[in-house]
This record gives sequence, C-alpha cells and structure tokens, in this order.
Amino acid sequence: YSGCSGPDPNHRYAITKHYMSRLTFILVAIILLAIYVSFYVVITVGILIITLPLAALLGKRFGIYRGQIQAQGDKRLKLTNELLQGIRIVKYYAWEQAFQANIESYRDKELGRVKALSMDRSTLIFMMQNATTVALGVTLVSSSVVYWVLMQRRY
Repeated sequence: YSGCSGPDPNHRYAITKHYMSRLTFILVAIILLAIYVSFYVVITVGILIITLPLAALLGKRFGIYRGQIQAQGDKRLKLTNELLQGIRIVKYYAWEQAFQANIESYRDKELGRVKALSMDRSTLIFMMQNATTVALGVTLVSSSVVYWVLMQRRY
C-alpha cells in the first residue's frame, strides 16, 4: 500500500482495494461471530455501530475547537502586540492592569477550549480502544443471563 502514491492511475483502485479488504474482513468476522454466538452478535455490532458516529462527531468537534483555539490565540497575540507597540502610552497612562486583565481573559478562553479539546480527544481514545472490549463484555454477560434464565425455567 505504501507504494501506491503519486500520479499512478491505479492509485484509486489500490486505495479502494485496501479498504474493501478491511470491510471484507469485518464482514467475515461478523458472520463467524453470528455463527458461534447466535443472535447476541446484534449487541456487539450495535455497540460498534454506535461508536462510529460518536467518533465522527468528536472528530468534527476537534476541527471546531482547533478553529476557536486559533481565533482566541490570534486575538491574544494581537492584543499583546498592541501592548508592546504602545508601551510608552500604556506606561504613561498606567494601563498595565487593564491590558493584563484583557490578555488574561483571552488566554483563559483559549485554555478553556484547549481543555475541552483534550477531554474530547481522551474520550475518543478511550472509546476506540475499549469499544470491542465493552461489546464483548456485554455480549458475554447478556448471553450468560439469558442462559441462566433459561436454565431456571427448565428446573
């Protein structure tokens, strides 16, 4: 796959083939899971299907947060440059505290967005790393509960 870059006309075919092989692998895994675990595969596939749109939503929010962080940083940098260019006037009128408070408010807003981005990023990493484990756990627990209920009815 790494050799499929550049103006090669088969590049698009190679990318499609790569993703189709992954899709085929996933479908075969789901079919085998359905054979061995029966209808509980619906729970597993459902959990995995739910995580994909959540990951897409978080990815979209990453872009929004990055834009907001950049805008806040630009405002703060502009204000800092104004302060440095007009330092004589600021000192003459004793506006240091006002400028400092204004710069700190922009910095606090910027850091708030950075924290939100970090929380979303950690949520996405946790979700993607543990989605299969949670799906497997829910499948095993639900199959055990159903088996236990059926065994209780039998005796």
